Amino acid sequence: PRSRGLGDVYKRQGSYTVSALSPLTNVLFVSGGVNEKGSVRNIQVKRSGQTIHVFDLYDLLLKGDIKSDIRLQDGDVIFIPLINKTARAEGFFRRPHLYEIKEGDKVEDLIFYAGGYTSRVTNNARLELSTINAETKKRELDVFFSNETGRLSKEVNDGDSIKAVSYTHL
Repeated sequence: PRSRGLGDVYKRQGSYTVSALSPLTNVLFVSGGVNEKGSVRNIQVKRSGQTIHVFDLYDLLLKGDIKSDIRLQDGDVIFIPLINKTARAEGFFRRPHLYEIKEGDKVEDLIFYAGGYTSRVTNNARLELSTINAETKKRELDVFFSNETGRLSKEVNDGDSIKAVSYTHL
């Protein structure tokens, strides 16, 4: 079938012919994937002008979960919108990087996306969460430890960053 990739894909937007009943991830691979501005957590499959499925590539990349990878039909459109929200993980994480976040993501989710802590951090890591205060519009720093579960369940907002600090480098 022919499927179209639109939005923020790496190669070029347009139609791609793939084998019958190809999964969404195969078409993403053929098209060159999502570019640095495109959302990997809100990939939309449209059929007859209606969004029929939203795919979160983090499920596959970070969890190995292919349950939401659907088979495409002739004429399906894959639309990749711009990234909406991001948060940064830096310091002693296995994969420090800028991550796309969704509504409801928590500090512990961002730590998971970043692969957890490196071996340079003890069991009770010192964390520095930098957030923008919605009222004052100023950046605030919250310092806590990784065993403080209440703080790990705090929602992450667009522009936040978390830093894991090694005790040996304090």
